[in-house]
Amino acid sequence: VDVHDGSEDSQLRSQLAGLKCCKGLQTWVVLGNHSSTSSLQPPTSEESAWMHLDRCARILPHAQDTGGFFVAILKKEEDIKEEKKRTPSAASVLMRREKRQTLFQEQEDFSPFVLSKSSARVNKISDFYGIDFTSFNDQLLTNKREDARRIFLVSPRVAQVLETSPGLRVIQAGACAFERYSRTKWEAGAACVDRIVQESMTRILPHVRQRVVQLDRLQLDQLLAGETVSLQPQQLEALGLLAAGGLLVESESVFPRAFSCWLSPAGVLDMFASRELRELTKQLLNSSSPSSSSS
Repeated sequence: VDVHDGSEDSQLRSQLAGLKCCKGLQTWVVLGNHSSTSSLQPPTSEESAWMHLDRCARILPHAQDTGGFFVAILKKEEDIKEEKKRTPSAASVLMRREKRQTLFQEQEDFSPFVLSKSSARVNKISDFYGIDFTSFNDQLLTNKREDARRIFLVSPRVAQVLETSPGLRVIQAGACAFERYSRTKWEAGAACVDRIVQESMTRILPHVRQRVVQLDRLQLDQLLAGETVSLQPQQLEALGLLAAGGLLVESESVFPRAFSCWLSPAGVLDMFASRELRELTKQLLNSSSPSSSSS
């Protein structure tokens, strides 16, 4: 409550006899100090003496089924003198200037997402999976940092907007297509540490020419159970001599879709998220139920 010397808090409750309200408080307790300002704190006893906060009206919501309000009438007794403008100190000016410079520096250091065309990382992914990026090479979006973990795939229209707007800062766009895996035990011997992300599988799979293997029902059950799947000789022969790294798994007899896994020296390891694993297990159980087989 900010009451000037030239104004006085007048009686209010006497003018509203039928209103259920309580008188104003002289002091109160502030619950918590998070983001609280000095105006939230109760006044001193000297300030309460001339403010006459008891003349205010506090309308409580439970008293008469209304909202909660704080009402006061201020009566002007004399002209209020204009407050003198405070001249900021040199220290406060310097502090604001340093804050602006820090904010500007953070904006300059911000690494926006940009279109990634024929970068060394994209070329490595192309050679590893046998992907022909000709049809969507201009739609790959990545962070300017060298240690960027993900590569996103955007639509042609979004790519066109980014191409014609070099000053546009993009935080994120599109669906995640490739993700760099940094698990030490999986990186050993891997020629490429990028895996194909499941959410972009339907868009990328038609362009993959390498590192795709067919699993039977038993192997798929083992994979969903979190076990390491050993490949059969005919499967290894179809794959050829493959280094460790990302691998696409298909099981056309069970699911008409592919899954992103990892090939290690010990066998095939799953890379399913917990939610995705629950959905796949449910689909597998439904496909093996008598009702689904009879239909």
